[in-house]
Amino acid sequence: MKPPTIYSIARELGLSPSTVSRALNESSLVKPDTRERVLKEASRLGYVQNFQARALRRSSTGMIGVLIPDLTSEVFNVLVSSIQLELNERDYGLIIGQSLNDPELDRRYALAFQSQMVDGILHAPCTPRGVDDAFSGAVHPPVVEIIRQSENDSRYSICMDDEGDAALATKHLIGRGYTRIYVVLGPEEFSTARLRGRGAVAAAQSSPEVSVVLCHGSYSEEWGYQQGARIAGELSSGEATAVLVTSNSFMAGVMGALSDRGVSIPDDLGLAAMEDPSWFRVAKPPVTSVSGQTRELGRIASATILELIEGREPQGPRRRVLHGMLRERESTR
Repeated sequence: MKPPTIYSIARELGLSPSTVSRALNESSLVKPDTRERVLKEASRLGYVQNFQARALRRSSTGMIGVLIPDLTSEVFNVLVSSIQLELNERDYGLIIGQSLNDPELDRRYALAFQSQMVDGILHAPCTPRGVDDAFSGAVHPPVVEIIRQSENDSRYSICMDDEGDAALATKHLIGRGYTRIYVVLGPEEFSTARLRGRGAVAAAQSSPEVSVVLCHGSYSEEWGYQQGARIAGELSSGEATAVLVTSNSFMAGVMGALSDRGVSIPDDLGLAAMEDPSWFRVAKPPVTSVSGQTRELGRIASATILELIEGREPQGPRRRVLHGMLRERESTR
């Protein structure tokens, strides 16, 4: 059985195909009662609009591509939820891609979004060049970077204050008397890891008695476990030691390794974090962290991409950062 078309709907209702098309596309030239008849018949027959064809006519699909590294992260869950709520108010839908921090997968998703004619892309880059790796100067949808920044200074980006937030957490640990601070970070090629490491080091510059050890590695629980085991093995009874975990991806591994080796938090080791998923509040002990403005980031990113789609210049700086807030809990003494 052939799928229904505007022609079969027109035959059933005794209308012209052009009238049916206008009704389905919510044209003001069609009377409300006629539109209602068309929509009911289309539903009865199981008619599905060809949105790509409509996009060619309108130069818009009403869809935004969101390309992020990790759909399992609570931070990205909250971010995507915020974006969806904002865009839904403007009748836009989302197409979501997960790069897994794989440059080739990231490039393929960007090209897929372009082929599906999305109106814009919200992108957390996993390479220094961002979507420029995929598009290479070709005509492409507007792009706003979220969470991470590429090297393209002309592109709009909305990120956490990675450098400032890491400095805030490090200063808290120094103020609590810790003199050796390990900082567990992602790969150095990512702006988030690079800036967080820079912020931690800068925070200790005025405290010569404090040493900061940067530990760069993959965004994985395994890397967190390896670093937790290393830190446990290097603990010294004569030195107040803490660890700053800069991504939720590492935390379960770090805490697991410390627990396996009988390290007590905060008696033997101070623990602080960046990002503040809900389980940090109920962990044993609850984890001191810097809480980012994730929902606000989603709101601003959505507003920015819509302005670009509409051909307007967004207000404010091209690279915008949102400051976090310290949440002091029992994992630091």
